[in-house]
Amino acid sequence: MPLWLSSYLDRIWILLIGALAVIYPIFKLFPSYRHTRAAMLISDAYEEILEIEQRADGCDSLEVLQKMIDRLEEMNVDSRQITIASDDINRLYSMKSALNMVHTQLIEQKNKLDP
Repeated sequence: MPLWLSSYLDRIWILLIGALAVIYPIFKLFPSYRHTRAAMLISDAYEEILEIEQRADGCDSLEVLQKMIDRLEEMNVDSRQITIASDDINRLYSMKSALNMVHTQLIEQKNKLDP
């Protein structure tokens, strides 16, 4: 190998390591897209579950209760289609547990109102 080529490769090697030393920490500062998206979807679902639960507390109409039950069932189906990182699986199943709990409460409330 000629001297000029080995000198050139030696300089490039040092520049590449310097560039990686600067670029790598910058990429670590950006949050993961999948993690952020999953966290937003789960948080939105929790808020909607809470809103449905609060509306159901004072509800005396069978039609309104049925609409809320249908919405919870849609959310359950939608939650099966979410692709998330393995770090967020616990949060997803906690949200599904809350969804099922509210669903059960609404069905019991509907059965009490149904003659």
